[in-house]
Amino acid sequence: MDDVRTTSVFKALSSFFMSENFSDMKITCGGGVYSAHRVVVCGQSSFFDKALSGTFKEAATATVDLPEDDPDILEKFLEYLYTGNYDDKVVLKLNTPANVALMNHEEVMEKLSHPPGVLLPVRPLKGTRNLESKPGERGIKSSRSTLDSDDDPDDSNYQASDHGRQPPGPEDRVKTENEEEEEEEDGLPVEIEQDYNPTRAVVDGDPATDRNVFIRDQAAVRNDLFLHLRVYVMADKFAVPALKLLARDRFYRAAELAWDVADEFPDVVDELYTNTPDTDVDMRGIVCRLVGNNVFDDRVRERLEPVMRKHGDFAVGVLKHVIAESKERW
Repeated sequence: MDDVRTTSVFKALSSFFMSENFSDMKITCGGGVYSAHRVVVCGQSSFFDKALSGTFKEAATATVDLPEDDPDILEKFLEYLYTGNYDDKVVLKLNTPANVALMNHEEVMEKLSHPPGVLLPVRPLKGTRNLESKPGERGIKSSRSTLDSDDDPDDSNYQASDHGRQPPGPEDRVKTENEEEEEEEDGLPVEIEQDYNPTRAVVDGDPATDRNVFIRDQAAVRNDLFLHLRVYVMADKFAVPALKLLARDRFYRAAELAWDVADEFPDVVDELYTNTPDTDVDMRGIVCRLVGNNVFDDRVRERLEPVMRKHGDFAVGVLKHVIAESKERW
């Protein structure tokens, strides 16, 4: 019932998105002026709440100037505040709040405290002893990752694919022999196979059999990685944890899908390390795990060496992941 009520609230608020009706504040950015409503913006962002309720000039003029921000990203930010979602041309749920928008603050902060794609330790059941892994055995891990389908703040139908080479996790069920044979024959993740159109993947008149060609094609459909990264940075700057969680997990999905074929990935890493603090280990950890799982690939090292030299923290993060994985195996 609470979810239904919250959805109804966002449905009502969405009609005021970019509307001057009852507007009592303005946001200027990139030469544009955006009409907004304090009850919506300040109610979800402590940054705007402080700016418009203190003794600053913004409070007197009811106008917040954001000269250094990207107006396109600001529109995504405001879209989330009014609709509970933001359009990335991938998640086709128009006028529908993302699951994260239906969570309370405690739930959002709990999920933000766990990096996506990393398995959580098993919590022993009450009345049972805590099992410890023996020397030489891998530690016991939960069968649920931090971005499981039930917890997914964005799309309950999403399942992480294995071609992104994230740390492998236990499957929800054992695959049949037929399913394993089909996967070996096709070489494409199930998620991608469902949308595969062979007429879109043609090179010089011949069907593209290389999986990477198709993944690159699909990566364009899932939108570039910069969008989610920039929404994440803005959500962090303006203190909107729910949007921060949504953008983080969408970034994880897009990166996990296309990091090894997206030409802009090194630039994405550069921007990520330039615009996030050292303490943001979860967001930075996403790219460190992806690269760390393939660091022994000469092509990967050559491709990312320049950004590793520029951002020593990135190189150290990749190294730490490799060491942690090695210890776990041995």
